[in-house]
Amino acid sequence: MFFLFSALAGASSKLDPAFQVFSSQALSLSSSKSISSSSSLILAFIRSSDPERLSQWVEENRGEVRFIAGNILSVRLPASLLSQLQERDEVEYVEAAKPMMMKNDLALSDINAELVHEGVEIPQSYTGAGTIIGIVDTGLDLSHPDFHDAQGKSRVIATWDQKEEGTPPEELIASYGHECTPTMLSEGSCSFHDPVGHGTHIAGTATARHGTYGGVAPDANLIVVRYRSEIEVANGYATALFSTTICEAVYYIFKKAEKLGMPAVVNLSLGTHIGAHDGTSLFEQCLDSLVAARPGRALVASAGNETIQDEAFSGLHASTEVQGLKAFHFSTREDFSGNLIYLDTWASSGSELQISLALHKGNPSTSSLITQSRKVKLGEMTSGDFLDGNISYQINATEKENPLNKKAHIGISIFLSSSFSEHEDFSFDLILEGKGHVDAWLYPDRPARAVNFTTLEGEQGQAWTYIPGDRQMTIAIPATAKEVIAVGAYATRTSWKKDEQCCEVEFALGKLLDFSSVGPSADPGRVGVKPELVAPGGMIASTLSHESHPDAHMMMPDGDHVLDAGTSMAAPFVSGAAALIFSVNPAFTASDVKHILIASAAKDETVGEVPNDAWGYGKLDVYKAIEIALQTIPSSGLLAPSTQALNGKKNSSGGCSMQASASPDFFSVFFILVNLCGWRVIRFRFSRKQKLKYHNIN
Repeated sequence: MFFLFSALAGASSKLDPAFQVFSSQALSLSSSKSISSSSSLILAFIRSSDPERLSQWVEENRGEVRFIAGNILSVRLPASLLSQLQERDEVEYVEAAKPMMMKNDLALSDINAELVHEGVEIPQSYTGAGTIIGIVDTGLDLSHPDFHDAQGKSRVIATWDQKEEGTPPEELIASYGHECTPTMLSEGSCSFHDPVGHGTHIAGTATARHGTYGGVAPDANLIVVRYRSEIEVANGYATALFSTTICEAVYYIFKKAEKLGMPAVVNLSLGTHIGAHDGTSLFEQCLDSLVAARPGRALVASAGNETIQDEAFSGLHASTEVQGLKAFHFSTREDFSGNLIYLDTWASSGSELQISLALHKGNPSTSSLITQSRKVKLGEMTSGDFLDGNISYQINATEKENPLNKKAHIGISIFLSSSFSEHEDFSFDLILEGKGHVDAWLYPDRPARAVNFTTLEGEQGQAWTYIPGDRQMTIAIPATAKEVIAVGAYATRTSWKKDEQCCEVEFALGKLLDFSSVGPSADPGRVGVKPELVAPGGMIASTLSHESHPDAHMMMPDGDHVLDAGTSMAAPFVSGAAALIFSVNPAFTASDVKHILIASAAKDETVGEVPNDAWGYGKLDVYKAIEIALQTIPSSGLLAPSTQALNGKKNSSGGCSMQASASPDFFSVFFILVNLCGWRVIRFRFSRKQKLKYHNIN
């Protein structure tokens, strides 16, 4: 599979270099129903100048268009079509589906959520009623009472299992999987599971109804999408969890919420480090297009758990301004499993570089160089092997200018033979010669100690100068998208009582978890500060899926709740907060929600001066967020439902008028309002108790 797409490389800059690796994997994972028994299938995003024309061509050639968001298509199609696809005029870029990773009682008090639930010194209490929280994760324990309302009825209004065959949802064009409708859910005939427990835990943090381990928005409704979640313990990846299926899930949730007339926030406790981390990938653009400037939609994602504090290793990212000969040193570690190492490398526009790989036995400072590949210029590609074929590699620098961000994109793949068990005895150099700014990220990025850049620095007896990894820019995609709210994690619990000698973790109370990913993104000017804020992430007690099998030490005394830690656990606190903000006004846009959360974030000595790359703008403060939301006019121009409930009547001439009150002296609003009078507001400007004239639709 390594060289499956080699023949296509270099023919056009329209194809993502990652096709050489990931699409061949995606293909074997993508189909529960086969388009063709004789052709492999790929998952991809395509940006097109004519989506309708391209959609027709894909379908005519035995492919599937699953949905279209603006000018971006999510497709599944035969790999044999790639050569034809890149030749079509309306195709601007084809992006390979990228593998994703999976990224309360004390916590609710820390973020002041309980004050909001109780309505302390605010006009009313807010609990998320009338809103939807979408969870894209490993599933949900439907039977758990945490997800029932006060009358014992389930608050789950739809589920979509992307793995199981059955009745697929109608929201997608070429749909798949199995959807449970409200009728099936109320009758108890829905077969929907969470054997991993990750999704149930996250949903509980966002919206559980429980006296001790309650969620942030305990009256919100749930729509849950279960991705294919057979976890490969070796690397932490769900074997069929890809960027295309995630964007399809988000699309489904928003479409479902739109039909129901309810605002929705979608939680994504997952991510990848394959990409430019600058908001320009089609995955990030796809998500942005689903929420940008749309009232009642928001997206929240975990920042990632990829910060490394080890003395000799610096993590997944390295960066340098190349002048002369520079090198990044990296090696596999004790948690590495499998046979693939991938370096996703991006160079600034106008760079002039030559790239090569070197192999060492052990650390370069204590041993001599074994061998080096030939040098590759931008626009070229080479492949070869080390150690008599035990290590094979490909350097694909054919994408001299990526159409999405104008950067040079170099994909470097290293495959270890299945019989090669000595990988920890060897290390590699990525050697860069010429000029230009370079950022590189390593895969696999889960577990975080699978393969890392080292802290090696200086010449170390080589012809090149070593640049250490920098422990920066580890915010995972899609948290790097402009419209997505990226959430880091801090500790609100460091010990708990299980038995006389248990339990305690080495987190510092109130401080950032030592593995919480940090910014900046690769383009702060485009996407803003990342992360935007932090929320409780360790140790978080939340809902237990009774199909899962957690460590006994993590169980809470009631047997229905369990502890976990990570930015995956932090994100749903913010998702729940977004639902409460929508309770104040469902007309808020994703940008409004983000600005409210940023403006309300708490600062203390630990957080320091904000914004910064670790804490963003500070710690989540739900109560302050609601206070600010109550004073905020949505950028959409729509008024809150309570404000829209204005007194109106038909006058003697058959027209309509109404009396309105406004807290500002003057402000402009644009919205459409239809009621028994048939009022339609075009645009108006008014002051307190000013009468307004409305156009009659009838």
